Amino acid sequence: MTLSGFLLMHDGNISADNDNMMRAIDFIIQYGPKYGYVLSKTKGSYCIGECTSYDEALARKQTLIQKGFAEEIIHIHPNNIPSDFSIEIKEKLDEQYGMKVLGVYMGSPKFVRNNLRLKLQKLSEEKDIIISFPDKQVRNLMFRWSFCAKVNHLLRTIPPYVMAEFVSFFNTLKKEIVCSLINDPDYPAHNYDINTLPIRVWEQVQLHINEGGMGIHDHQLTSYAAYSAAFTDATPFLQITYSDLESLIKQVNHDQIVEGESLMVQSTTQGILTFYRNILGRSHNR
Repeated sequence: MTLSGFLLMHDGNISADNDNMMRAIDFIIQYGPKYGYVLSKTKGSYCIGECTSYDEALARKQTLIQKGFAEEIIHIHPNNIPSDFSIEIKEKLDEQYGMKVLGVYMGSPKFVRNNLRLKLQKLSEEKDIIISFPDKQVRNLMFRWSFCAKVNHLLRTIPPYVMAEFVSFFNTLKKEIVCSLINDPDYPAHNYDINTLPIRVWEQVQLHINEGGMGIHDHQLTSYAAYSAAFTDATPFLQITYSDLESLIKQVNHDQIVEGESLMVQSTTQGILTFYRNILGRSHNR
């Protein structure tokens, strides 16, 4: 596997197999200070890839500790945690396996879901601020052009089965804002909340403005398309990084798929495979 990564002025992310990663770390430690880049060994997160055994994972962790990395930022892959560990310890280690890269949570499904719940708390606070704004026209503009777009990057980069709970709650936040826009004290019959908002009204606001709606699309309906489109867009780069890309796509862990979403995820996976094969075919024809 080739090494890929990017470095910003004060932040950096590297993804590579273990041997290349060790070479990259040694290179940065040795030559980075010359260019003003000093590798922090106590901040961030180092997620060790899945190893053949727990002992191998521990050995890799020890190598990192010997290089000066803080033990608490080094995380062993959940699949390498011994089965004889207590449930509490396994869940704790599972929740710690991950990191945030450019606003996107990456890691175990449990790590990602926990952080998405924290994200929802912040979005809920922003929802309250929007609802409190007195001018409904400005409130609607903030809702449509800012609030609704705040999760697009998450939909494009996090698998739909991990995003399912988040998207459902995000739609609830959107419904609260919609209710604040259509409710009118002079018309008590329009005094809706998220529990009484008619389905027909919720469906109507999702229509295009030219069709009598508000242009508020349903993120639950678009989440799979967003992820598939992003994957397809990234395929040329992924082909370079992963020579076995198609086999990796097929490795869908259905045990982690939330109940009721299995068929949809299978369809999404099949769609991605079709996109991948078409793109691969076009690249061969050039």
